[in-house]
Order: sequence, then structure tokens, then C-alpha cells
Amino acid sequence: MTRRVRTDCGDSCTFTPTSWVGEPTKGTPTMLGTRRDNCTTENLDFNYGESETTGETTIVGLSLGANPVSLLPKIEHNWFKQNTESTQTTGTLKPGETGWFDEITVTRKAKGNWQLAGVDQSNPMAPVNAHNTWGPHEFTDVESDISYKIIRAQSRAMTEEEKTSRCGNASPS
Repeated sequence: MTRRVRTDCGDSCTFTPTSWVGEPTKGTPTMLGTRRDNCTTENLDFNYGESETTGETTIVGLSLGANPVSLLPKIEHNWFKQNTESTQTTGTLKPGETGWFDEITVTRKAKGNWQLAGVDQSNPMAPVNAHNTWGPHEFTDVESDISYKIIRAQSRAMTEEEKTSRCGNASPS
């Protein structure tokens, strides 16, 4: 039962890790964006950034009138709530280097506490699912896999062929 609760109860569940168990396992790196070459004689900073915007709209409407088949005036108000989260990773390329950014998924087992929220009785619009109607509950000292991603800057020296084809006459060597 605990595994099913963890995998499909959405926003009704939260896991608060208290300690790590074991070592992290890294997935296969995936290159983000394109390579950047440093064809100058000085160090060059390069960066990769991501941002995600989430939002929700709430509409409250009220129709006035006595006859359901007549055209009714409607009073309506909209609320929009939005949140943007951004991250940026920076690396430095030495003269004659090429660089890129990798994204790596890391999975690690953690010990912690699961909380299952109950249905918010004060909010009739609150989402209801198969789990939160049975809440609230807390499961303590549970182990779970946590996955997260890391973004790292990578670089290496350009080959002589790369210096010629990518830098032309601007090659630092």
C-alpha cells in the first residue's frame, strides 16, 4: 500500500527526507544546448539557464435572472496566479577549449516521513483523489528513492583540427 500511495497520490503526498541511505546512482549524461568554443587568448565564461513558469486561473461567475432560457447578464472576475523558477549554471573555458553542459539524473535512497493530506473540507474545489479521502496520515521512518537532476559544465582541449575548423585565424595557438 505504501508504494502505491507514494507513486500516484500527487500533491496530496509529501516526503520529507531525514537521512540518505546508500550512495547515489547517476544516469547517462545528456548534452544540453550546443558546444561553445574558446578561440580567444583569455578565459571565457559560458552558461546554461532554464526557467519554468507555472500558473493557474480562477474564474468566479454569477448569472442573474429568473428565466433559464433568457439571456442573462453575467458578472465575472478572474484571478491569475503565476510562479517562475529559474536556474543558471556557469562554466569557464580556458583558451583553446571546447565546452558544453550535461544533465544527469541522480537517484538516491532516502529515509524519511511520508505525509498524506486529507480532503480540505473548507475548500469544496480542492482536488479529491483515491488517497486523500482516507487522510490525513503520516508514515514515519520510510525508505524511498529520490530522483533529481544535476547540470554540470564540461570542457576539454580542442584538437588541432577543431582549432582550425572552428577558430580559423582566431586560434589561440
